[in-house]
Amino acid sequence: MPLKIWDKLYPHQQDSIRWLYTLHRRRTGGILGDEMGLGKTVQVITFLYGIEYNKLSRTWVGLGPTLIVCPATVMHLWVKHIHDWAPEFRVAVLHASSTFVGPMSRLANEIYESKGILIVTYQGILKHQDCILNYRWHYVILDEGHKIRTPTSKVTLVVKRLVTTHRLILTGTPMQNNLLELWSLFDFTNPGLLGSCEIFDEHFAKPIIRGGYENAPAVQKQIALTVAASLKNIISPYLLRRTKKEVQDHIALPGKSEQVLFCALTDEQKKLYKDYLLSEQVGNVLEKGKNWFRDTSTRAKVFVAITMLRKLCNHPDLFIRNAAENLEDQVPDEPLNFDVRFDYRRSGKMRVLSALLKIWKRQGNRVLLFAQGRATLNILQHFLDKNDYTYLKMEGTTPISSRHSLIHLFNHSTEHFVFLLTTRVGGLGINLIGANRVIIFDPDWNPATDSQARERAWRIGQSRDVNIYRFVSSGTIEEKIYQRQVWKQFLSNRVLVDPRVDKHIFKSSDLFDLFSLNETDSSLETANIFQDAQVKIPEIVKAEQPADEFSEEKIREMKELAHKIALSFPQKKQTVDQQELADERAKKLEEKEKLKTLSAPELLQLNREKANTEENPWVNKVDDADTPASFSEALEYTEATSRLHTELVQGKKKPADAAEKTNELKLKMKMKSASSVDQNQPSTSYAHDNSSKKKKLPKKSSGEEGYKTYVDHSGAVDDEKVEGLVKAEIKLRKKRKVEKVESQDDYVLRSLLKTAGVSGVLEHETVIQGSSKGTLRLQMEAEERARKSVEALRWSRLDNFKWDH
Repeated sequence: MPLKIWDKLYPHQQDSIRWLYTLHRRRTGGILGDEMGLGKTVQVITFLYGIEYNKLSRTWVGLGPTLIVCPATVMHLWVKHIHDWAPEFRVAVLHASSTFVGPMSRLANEIYESKGILIVTYQGILKHQDCILNYRWHYVILDEGHKIRTPTSKVTLVVKRLVTTHRLILTGTPMQNNLLELWSLFDFTNPGLLGSCEIFDEHFAKPIIRGGYENAPAVQKQIALTVAASLKNIISPYLLRRTKKEVQDHIALPGKSEQVLFCALTDEQKKLYKDYLLSEQVGNVLEKGKNWFRDTSTRAKVFVAITMLRKLCNHPDLFIRNAAENLEDQVPDEPLNFDVRFDYRRSGKMRVLSALLKIWKRQGNRVLLFAQGRATLNILQHFLDKNDYTYLKMEGTTPISSRHSLIHLFNHSTEHFVFLLTTRVGGLGINLIGANRVIIFDPDWNPATDSQARERAWRIGQSRDVNIYRFVSSGTIEEKIYQRQVWKQFLSNRVLVDPRVDKHIFKSSDLFDLFSLNETDSSLETANIFQDAQVKIPEIVKAEQPADEFSEEKIREMKELAHKIALSFPQKKQTVDQQELADERAKKLEEKEKLKTLSAPELLQLNREKANTEENPWVNKVDDADTPASFSEALEYTEATSRLHTELVQGKKKPADAAEKTNELKLKMKMKSASSVDQNQPSTSYAHDNSSKKKKLPKKSSGEEGYKTYVDHSGAVDDEKVEGLVKAEIKLRKKRKVEKVESQDDYVLRSLLKTAGVSGVLEHETVIQGSSKGTLRLQMEAEERARKSVEALRWSRLDNFKWDH
């Protein structure tokens, strides 16, 4: 491709194009799984331009007709990027929002004949499959390709019928809920690579899941680790995934902080929550026990009950007004009729939200506010209206044609303080770098949904630090949802990042675990599981207070009292070693008392004598006698005499035998030739003398705050003697307590913990980072099981290979 385009790419994007070219030459597909915000769209467009520019294809001269399937929200974003990076391409949108007039089948045919790029939504490919499936495409690219993660869904089955040689998937979350989703994606890009769905489930998915529980046997944990490593080796050539942390040196993103705020329920919410748990509806569900999932009717009742509890966690009005009907299914255009009783303070999470928005408004920050459903979004909208906050709103009913203009308005104007979005509409593929604060108001069962939403602001182009807050109602169903999110993330990391991730934190739970309420804020269940992720807010360093001063008489009385208390405790019989230490301590105390009686001239003379007494660092001493033995020989001698002493105390050796053995060891040491000392001693020792003297250098105040000054009389610099140098002053910085400056983030958390009802905070990134502590105790058995899994996969490939080249 032209150098002017190549030079505009980041290094990780250039690496991606090389990888895509490798797949192109092999005539195979792959998954570009870079983390959200690293420019996957630009990477693919420039790669396609490179094919056209260099005329690389044999079947087509350059790039042939290409089909791009993507969510409706990002259709026009693809068009914009293609016009920016490859304006030579003809591109069209197969959607009602396009400017084309006429049958859509005619538009598809024109694009195919002109070797252009056709963009269609996932719903559009179902609607127009009769004409799209008739063509043989050069490239089929699925943006946000996790949309086909369910193997039996209609859109998955249609997409896998597309005729093409080159298949690519773009997704920041290749695996979301389970390993079968990963199989479904590779069944599109590389049919047969992971065998049949049944074989993959039996030999890979189930062993990895079984070994992920805390109460799993050791053999299952080791098998899970080994099988996960084998799976990662199989898919690695066809999956390219980089995180922002890995490419941080190239893209220079600002900082990001992500916390989980555990919000306390209000008294009204607690009462409604407990009443519902004791209701007949929940009681009927719990009667089914562990077999509830097999009954379709009971399963539906469970999901309804969970939905009601989730609404209650958001605001009591969502629960009270819709006990009999689901508010999420109301007519989209019908607004909620709030009465005068509506009060945000009736919701614990909305209290926290109110406190955050007040702080951020003063600080000049801008906010993305995500919620799961339109009903919750409507309540949040009513709250913003009552508090006069300016905002934009985008959810499922927002017209496709106006979504891009809303995004552009928010990013290029500071007029609006908040952008209200549903996670499933506003969390896919869009760029919202105009905000630097993100709130995920309620968690989703699918961790990828929340992950996609949080990355809208922290991406290439962002210039400010980004703070992300996940709201979780403490002790409720939302804690269970968050825990399941983390579990799924561990499972994904084990296959996509590091198979050695070894955090077995969850046990298989039942319905009673879901339908419960933990009212003890001081012992949050999730916080106890992830103790190392708890956020510790630094204390503000204040001016030092003068320490309490006691008179000399008071200090003497306290010491005497402490001595009497110590003597009152029963004394155990001292061992020989303890007695020796006590004698040595008494001797030093006696010397210290003797020094107190000396006059100033006597002390000065004593210090001079000590300073003139120099020890030869190249002569070892054993039993207060010089010896030419090396350090290792002296150490060996000391260990031998120590063993003799122990055996003598324990009665294993007679005193005569011990004395004879000791004399033998001493004689062996004395037999060393004195000439060996001269051979080992260096000819010039000023460097070593210098190092020994440095420990005794007198301290001298330099008059400069924060430094200590020492005087070196050796006349050496960097261990080299300098002629004419008499002494040198050496300044060393004092170790001092660094004053902690409270950041904006710490200030916000401190305010929330004090006044807004936040009962705990976790650092999300620390939570999902598993340890890498493995074990080799069951390695052979685990490797044998992994070998059988890979062998079963190979046989399955032969039976199920179906890709039509």
